[in-house]
Amino acid sequence: MHVISNEEKKIHFDTSHAGPGILKANIRGEDKTSIPLRIAQQDSSSTLSFIILKDGKYDLTITYAGNLLSNMPVRIIATSLSAENSKVKTYGRGLYKARVNEQAEFTIDTSQVVNRGNYKPIVRLIDMQTNMEIRVHQIEKQQNLFHCSYKPAAPGDYLLNVIWGEKEIHGSPFKITVVPNNHRASQVLCSGDGLRMGVIGKETQCFIDTRAAMPGELTVYCHGINTTAICRLVDHRDGTCTLS
Repeated sequence: MHVISNEEKKIHFDTSHAGPGILKANIRGEDKTSIPLRIAQQDSSSTLSFIILKDGKYDLTITYAGNLLSNMPVRIIATSLSAENSKVKTYGRGLYKARVNEQAEFTIDTSQVVNRGNYKPIVRLIDMQTNMEIRVHQIEKQQNLFHCSYKPAAPGDYLLNVIWGEKEIHGSPFKITVVPNNHRASQVLCSGDGLRMGVIGKETQCFIDTRAAMPGELTVYCHGINTTAICRLVDHRDGTCTLS
């Protein structure tokens, strides 16, 4: 059983089919220190509650009517929220770069967090020029994977805060640079025999020069009548690429 240090943990029991008796429990650390606990019993239900203050391993032993429950003791592992917080990961281009009036995206991954509780990521995006908050859409597309998107309306620097468990995750706040959306695709030059013809089973190449255009993302597709060819771009880091 995993619990978060300094947070109350409650365990509920149904004793309606166990006959008459009293539920008792004790929790001890590896150093044999006893952890205070409370049992609230009402009719055929009982609630065990406790708070573990220090990270570590503990053993929980429960009896009913003087008899040990099966699989006793239960091992409890207590970890602090800050330790769990460091397991939250983020990835995606939208964490550091975006373009005006274009949707930027990133993902928050909490799958490595053991003690998730009822926590969900909190995301805030602030325009550093106006100090205004920009809306961020957040959807849990898969369990523990949160897809986030936003669409900035003005260029400039923004701060993205990602909070989990009331604390910012590692790397937060992220500084995002939003650039103008003034693509000049007509200034991108393509040359080479690969633009006109190719031979089945042989690699075909062409040269792409983006130096006259504004900075942007280059995407290439090659579609035939019945199938799609595999494209590979080699970035020469000088504004030019080779497509094969």
